[in-house]
Amino acid sequence: MLINNYRQKSIGACIIAIMALNNDGLCQSYPVIDIDNVETTILPELHFEDEYYVSIPDSGVSHFDDILPIVAREIVDSIHNSGKPIIYKGRVFLYSDKKKSHESIYDLESLNNITSVNNVYYPECIVTDYYNGKHYIVSIDAATGNTLWKKQVERRPYIRSANHVSMVGDSIIDNKSGKTLYKISPGNGIVEIKDDNGYLYLTRRVAKGIKELIAIDMQKEEAIWKARGDFSNFYIDETRIYMNNLCAIDKKIGKLLWNNINSLSFVGIVGNYIIAYQYGEDDPQIFLLSKDTGTIVGSYWFDKELCKSCFGYDDYCNPDFVFAEQGEGNKTAAIIGCNDGVYLYIFEAK
Repeated sequence: MLINNYRQKSIGACIIAIMALNNDGLCQSYPVIDIDNVETTILPELHFEDEYYVSIPDSGVSHFDDILPIVAREIVDSIHNSGKPIIYKGRVFLYSDKKKSHESIYDLESLNNITSVNNVYYPECIVTDYYNGKHYIVSIDAATGNTLWKKQVERRPYIRSANHVSMVGDSIIDNKSGKTLYKISPGNGIVEIKDDNGYLYLTRRVAKGIKELIAIDMQKEEAIWKARGDFSNFYIDETRIYMNNLCAIDKKIGKLLWNNINSLSFVGIVGNYIIAYQYGEDDPQIFLLSKDTGTIVGSYWFDKELCKSCFGYDDYCNPDFVFAEQGEGNKTAAIIGCNDGVYLYIFEAK
């Protein structure tokens, strides 16, 4: 019953919807997908003798910028308390954590600033509109800022959104049309959703520090696998899903492909590489890992060019990057605070 419009390329709409006010009506029935009745992969636990231990190979590790050099940077002093940059259709969206709306939009190629307009939001947003004592939910085309549809609701709903579909309560709704596609059972505890080429990936909390990642085939309208472990974020490429607890799994069948015992956390992917961060008290470090094996292939530490251009000195450097979770092609973006302001950096994998 999946609508044919879903197969068309998404226009990047970001949805806000509520089941009870769907155009289909209150009495419409929908397919129900049971996400419990599916085989579960248990991800390996990580144990460290030293909390900040990182095993770096004796040879073959390049400088970070030999693999992912800086190709451009632009000062973005207007951004305060900025969250992760969002890369979408050749644009980099920077926003305030508090406002949840764009403060600046940049072209990924030229880094030219694109004037932000009202009601332009990044694709994974939650949009609510409160006007004259009334609540509304709105679906907006993130590429143009045009309103696709708008509905009045009694109260602000709890919504988890992706690029093509969104989850409202236990219902999966098409972003473009606002139609309900199917329901999830059980729908409680789900904290994030992402869609990718006809598949939907949900995360939910199942215990303290433990989450499940559930994969759904949206054409067959069925759950196909689950993975359980101590992770918080996940990233998707053409063939795999990378969990920030250093695991990679086949995104079609949920099979564990590799796991890394280093005390790193994945913060993004670009080209053929995973960007990982080492969190320490005084020495945050950035690493590049191979997406095929999970091994460290590059590290970013005491890079003289970066330290000289950003911090003004080269005898000590303590960079603190906020990378976009997923790049576009071989490019990705990062926010870094320098001595003279906050900058948007663009990196391009060789």
